[in-house]
Amino acid sequence: MNRQSLAAGPLVAVIAGFGIAACGGSSTGTPTPTPTPTPASINNAGGSFCSQAAADAAQLRALSTGLATSPGAVPTLESFKHLISSVDQAIDSLDSAAPSEIASNFHAVRAAYDQLNTQVQSATTLQQIGTAASSLSAPALKTSLTNVGNYFNNTCHLGATSTTTT
Repeated sequence: MNRQSLAAGPLVAVIAGFGIAACGGSSTGTPTPTPTPTPASINNAGGSFCSQAAADAAQLRALSTGLATSPGAVPTLESFKHLISSVDQAIDSLDSAAPSEIASNFHAVRAAYDQLNTQVQSATTLQQIGTAASSLSAPALKTSLTNVGNYFNNTCHLGATSTTTT
């Protein structure tokens, strides 16, 4: 495995971990895609926030599946830039609608992704993108990501993460 693919790995994991864009995590297995939620499968308790999150998730899943042209291939710098920009835009659009239960967590996630997007857009290598993504592993942010992910899973029923079989 080369240095560029090592740098790209954490970023894919972070995006998948957030739960908006589910990417497969193994180049040796066959990813099992998460079903795209339908409006009927979204819990009414989440309302328009969950509906918008489901629409964003579907768009971002499509983008994330195009990161690598074949299993085990290293995604391009430009494809990562585009994906992170799209994730950031989706988070920005959802931020003002975040329910009170997760509003402070969602604001923390938005601030982190805004900062990540700024760093990613100025990156000239995949290694720089991987380094920038490491900022998302701070313990306080992990708690916010977990809380938001739990809301997506339990209230919105987005089934945010995909599984990979090997």
